[in-house]
Amino acid sequence: MNISYQAVMDWLKSNFKVFLILEVACLLIAAVYFVMSPRIYEANFSIVLPKVPAANSNDPNAPKMRLMISPQEFIRPAQDPMSYPEAFIKDCMGEDTNANRKKLINALQLGVKQQGDVIAFTLRLEGNQRTSTCANLWLIKVLNDLTLIQENYLKSAGLDPANTINVAKPGLLQHIRMSDSYVKPDLYKLMILAVLAGIFLSFFVSIMRKRYSA
Repeated sequence: MNISYQAVMDWLKSNFKVFLILEVACLLIAAVYFVMSPRIYEANFSIVLPKVPAANSNDPNAPKMRLMISPQEFIRPAQDPMSYPEAFIKDCMGEDTNANRKKLINALQLGVKQQGDVIAFTLRLEGNQRTSTCANLWLIKVLNDLTLIQENYLKSAGLDPANTINVAKPGLLQHIRMSDSYVKPDLYKLMILAVLAGIFLSFFVSIMRKRYSA
């Protein structure tokens, strides 16, 4: 199919009304979505992963401690929607359903900071109160889980968690910080998508009209 300036002008002359109506309709839909879009709020916090004594080494420059759990070992189960207890999902999302579990996981972004020993959490959910509640629940759960894993590790190694000096317990590096207002959709990208959708629909309608009018 050859596309030329004349071909485009001929198409516009034949389908101008349809093109205009569909463009206006798509732009109006985009505008309504922008105004009526869910009020998504963002919460951010960071947690330091626990460290335990490193294996004995003759190298005096070798680190004395090592990460007890790697960032990848932490992130993989955290992204499994079925790894969370029923009570946690109910407290956070109101109801324990598969859809809510997937929604909660999709709302969470995990990143690795510093030397790989810090996990940064970004949580985006609808409603300021829900986002704040879920972020606090997640923070408490993660700290409790990591502390328990570290204590069990030290006990299995014959060490007393309460009296072991050269360990670094999991801790909060950055307290929960809520966004000042809800996260708005990108209006520019939304309008561009609406314009492209209008063009695509116009071509589609013109093709269908030509096919069924023949």
